[in-house]
Amino acid sequence: MLSKEGIEEYKLLKETALEIWQQDIEFLSEEVLDYPFDRFKIYFQLYGKFRIYLGYDRSIFALKLWEEEQYVYLSRITSEHIYKGFESTKPENIRHNYLVLDKILKERLGKAL
Repeated sequence: MLSKEGIEEYKLLKETALEIWQQDIEFLSEEVLDYPFDRFKIYFQLYGKFRIYLGYDRSIFALKLWEEEQYVYLSRITSEHIYKGFESTKPENIRHNYLVLDKILKERLGKAL
C-alpha cells in the first residue's frame, strides 16, 4: 500500500503523462508492489506503437522504452539531460523527462513514415 506521498506522486506521474499525451497514451497495466516503502510500476503505450515502463521506488522514478526485447533506460538512448534520483519527481523534471521521451518517439515516428 502506498503512503500519502506515494499516492500523490502516483497521481502526479499519471496526470502529467495524460496532459502531455492526451489521446496518444494507453495505460496497459499498473502494479503497486508489496514492500514496506512506496514502489509501483506503470506500463503504457504511446502513439499506438511504443511500450513504456515507468518505475517508482522510494521517491525516484525512471522511464524505460521497449527496444529489442528489453526495456532500456531513457538515459541510455539519448544524450539529452535526464533527471534522475530524487530530482526525478519534481513536477518540472517529470515534465522535462516526459518531453525528452516524446521528442525521441516523434523522431522515430518520422523515420517510420
